[in-house]
Amino acid sequence: MNETLRSELVGTAGLSAAALASLLLTLGRTPVLANRIERRSTILVYGALVLMQALHAAEEYATGFDTAFPSVLGLAPWPSGFFLAFNLTWLAVWITSANGLRAAHAAAFFPAWFLAIAAIANGVAHPLLALRAGGYFPGLVTSPLLAVGGILLWRRLMAITEPRRSGYGRDLLLFFETVLFTVLVPGTVTIFLPHWLNVWGNLPPEPWTVWQITALIPLAIGLAIYVRCVWEFASRGRGIPAPLDHPKHLVVTGLYRYMRNPMYVGVLLVLLGEALFFRSLDFLVYVLIWFAFVNVAVFVYEEPNLRRKFGDSYNRYCGSVRRWIPGRAIGEVEKWKSGKVEKWKK
Repeated sequence: MNETLRSELVGTAGLSAAALASLLLTLGRTPVLANRIERRSTILVYGALVLMQALHAAEEYATGFDTAFPSVLGLAPWPSGFFLAFNLTWLAVWITSANGLRAAHAAAFFPAWFLAIAAIANGVAHPLLALRAGGYFPGLVTSPLLAVGGILLWRRLMAITEPRRSGYGRDLLLFFETVLFTVLVPGTVTIFLPHWLNVWGNLPPEPWTVWQITALIPLAIGLAIYVRCVWEFASRGRGIPAPLDHPKHLVVTGLYRYMRNPMYVGVLLVLLGEALFFRSLDFLVYVLIWFAFVNVAVFVYEEPNLRRKFGDSYNRYCGSVRRWIPGRAIGEVEKWKSGKVEKWKK
């Protein structure tokens, strides 16, 4: 494959994933009848974010993002014409979609979702790239504006759409959402980010020693826990553990009978298995930082959000099951398993 073409395809893979997520959101959520004020506020946020994206693209173009970013990935520089055409094309799509979004045409929501996701991703990625570079990185100045605008647009789009709730299409959508979530979230934590940060250390010796063989135990257990948890989210909760498509019901079955965060524990075991496999102290430090971040996210965002959504049901669940340490199964699990879950919904 031509090196320039390879650079263009690999370098924009993150945006391709964002486009796939946007497609799933467009298929999985349907516009609702919103009042005039809600529609107007959505269009205002959308228009402001399109303007921010134009300013961001101009900063990137003027400061050499088309050379700096591919070099971070070890790729050939992008032709300036490709970078310019790519950004102008999307700006044209976003501008022409504004009327369709105002009229609540379903197809117009795809570019809107893509704009929100790409803006949030840019707002997070550019500071990280600047941190890695040890100074300014092209696009850094305008990236915080994109992050704020992306979050605001995401909230507006969530407010004027609702999930499709049933049918074969819904089951298929849940499957693809679960795969996408697995690649983007646990995949980033366990593979892409450690590789990017270079914390794996040296490759394991050949043949494997007792360290690598022992590491397979937490790796296998962690993977099994994760698979069981996402199955419970899809089959019982009818959603995934992400704002893309939150569960519609409180998940209290399977491993969630014994602890409140078994999915995180599964990922933690996978990470510890990796640290043991590569015998990397740097990777162990990475695991500790990740787990500290998870605790903050659980306390500050996840638990308050679940309390708002499920009310007293979640409070009673928290009173019966610990966060991280497995304990006795919750007392009324048999009623939940038999389908009597009404009192556990909001």
